[in-house]
Amino acid sequence: MQRSSRKPANVADQLLADDQPLDAEEQAAVIAALEEQQLQHNRTFKLAFGCISGALGTFFLHASLQQQLHPYEVRFTGELRPVTSSAAVAGMLFLQGLGLLTAAAALVKELPRRGDRERACMPAGVQVQMLLGAAVLLAGFGGIYWSAEEAGEKSRDLPAAAPKLLQQRSSSSTSTAAGLN
Repeated sequence: MQRSSRKPANVADQLLADDQPLDAEEQAAVIAALEEQQLQHNRTFKLAFGCISGALGTFFLHASLQQQLHPYEVRFTGELRPVTSSAAVAGMLFLQGLGLLTAAAALVKELPRRGDRERACMPAGVQVQMLLGAAVLLAGFGGIYWSAEEAGEKSRDLPAAAPKLLQQRSSSSTSTAAGLN
């Protein structure tokens, strides 16, 4: 088997590239390099998801404000007019925006600093757990509300749509029968 001539990217890869067993110092160096790499990934993903959550939370708060100021003028809320009230839509958008901003705050609150390996390996604190719990609760409440509204919309549309469906079926069956003659 031929090895590539490419140099390993970090200390851990350099030490593990050799087929010889590692001594205690080399093992400690590999562990430290892997911990540093994990810390860097931890920071990157918490910061990325925190920023995305913050941007989405800001969008939901903006949508809530627009719904309150100009009811049903935004396309994604205009379809809800026959189903629910404007205040309920604005309130739900506000709660979901608040939940997303809470999640963003929880993700970046205890962001480990560079070289702070001990802090990166610690479990989330009570405050962070409470913030994430509140965010999940608000998101779940929003999901339940929107799915209940969707189910209500379908059940309200069913009686109104029944005559149309029957008319379409009868016209399609007569056109099919006419085509066979």
